[in-house]
Amino acid sequence: MEGLSGGYVGIGLDEFGNFSDPGEGRNGGPGRDRDSVTVRGPGDGDEGYEFVASSGTIQEGLDEPNVPERPDQTGDLFRSVSLWFRPVESQFSLSLNLQTGADSEPQEIFQDLLLPGTGSGIGALWLHSYQRRLTELPRGQEPGGGPGAD
Repeated sequence: MEGLSGGYVGIGLDEFGNFSDPGEGRNGGPGRDRDSVTVRGPGDGDEGYEFVASSGTIQEGLDEPNVPERPDQTGDLFRSVSLWFRPVESQFSLSLNLQTGADSEPQEIFQDLLLPGTGSGIGALWLHSYQRRLTELPRGQEPGGGPGAD
């Protein structure tokens, strides 16, 4: 199966561990690593997607198996991921924090991880919060588009 055409980074919050495995067309990786966060580089179709980094197994886990509804968001099953892309010269770096439990402090999973092949001329900081739908884009850019986008 081909991957995303023109993708420049893949971040897997991986409860099963497949995203860190080098099989199924993925290049490199430590093998299957359950409950981990894995980053892969750019790719197009069935080319690329080089392994960049993995958190290793997160002891608290990323999910609660066999739960028929969303877990209580005020207790130990609360999960929150924050990520930042920052321009670094002609590339981007990734920082990612994970909070496992409503009363716990976020864990630093990746700090300023330099992403390969992410050259950009826009020099922007993008923030995404899917729970609250917070997105920051470069001034004048509409979601889904970009400077020179058709």
